[in-house]
Amino acid sequence: MDIFVCQKTYNTYGGSLLFSAVGDLLTTRLEDYGSGVESIELIACLPHRRRKFLSTLGELFDQHHKFLKTFPYVAFRRKLKRVEMSFRSEHFFAEDEEDGKPSAKTYSVAAEEVAAALPLLKKRIKPTDDFDVERFLKDASRVLATKIGSLKEWQRIEGQAAEKRQAIQATKSPWELLEIDWSEYHPKARDILDDPFFWEGADDLAPHGNDTGFDLLEDFKDWDKRHRTRSPMLFFDRLLKKWGVEPMDWSITDEATVLKLDKADSISLSLCDEAAIALAFAVLKRRAKCPREIVRMALAALARTAILVNRSRLSTKIKSEWAKAIAKMKGKLESLPKS
Repeated sequence: MDIFVCQKTYNTYGGSLLFSAVGDLLTTRLEDYGSGVESIELIACLPHRRRKFLSTLGELFDQHHKFLKTFPYVAFRRKLKRVEMSFRSEHFFAEDEEDGKPSAKTYSVAAEEVAAALPLLKKRIKPTDDFDVERFLKDASRVLATKIGSLKEWQRIEGQAAEKRQAIQATKSPWELLEIDWSEYHPKARDILDDPFFWEGADDLAPHGNDTGFDLLEDFKDWDKRHRTRSPMLFFDRLLKKWGVEPMDWSITDEATVLKLDKADSISLSLCDEAAIALAFAVLKRRAKCPREIVRMALAALARTAILVNRSRLSTKIKSEWAKAIAKMKGKLESLPKS
């Protein structure tokens, strides 16, 4: 079993300097409790001590803190054999994560918070599920109460967990590693987007692997369920407004203008480009087709991204990786039927 504990703030999501080590501890020391659950993801949602945020993300900041009041939350993705749990941290803030100074004591406190959240499993695991939840919780409680007094020991545990996860991944195909619930997408979407790259959720270069793309996809899935026949541009305009972002001239691709925009406000430009690319691929995933207007927006965003990558100080290797990713996305969008 793989247990991963990550963090979420108003504008970040992923591995945690405070909590991920606790997932490593559970991954290395727990046994098999049945085939019904193969992985558990816990998300420690962190409040902020101060009302300080990027100039364009004030609404996201407020929304994040509003959502914190609704936690804890638990969902069981039976088809994926994965449990997803979210809880509000009672001891840590986003600023603690940013400081990046964990200690053995820090990990012990984080372990206590995870131990308090795990009993939420009882709300979703049914007697018919092949998973011994009572034995799991008993063992997890014992493991999390273990006193580990040094960072060196925690680092050793991290290494052991990495080895175990690598062994698990080695048995799976690239598609299996994605762990996607395909029922959320159009039946033909996987045939159209026929490379696992397009579905990656942990690759910053993929359409929905960065924070902007991930958030847009999740929001679009919710919106599309209620507005299957409406133009995705209605969703996009409202989303940018919610984010506090001014729409740009989506057709701009000449280098001089792109560099000027980047110098004036690089954050807004990057967000707009990521969002335009993410929108096109989100529509394809949900509807298996995409309006030409949105395809053109995404292609222009890819052209702007290529300009900025080429003019950046990134290493030659990273620039090469970007070039391959942009070529994949551009090629796929250009190959779509021009309807």
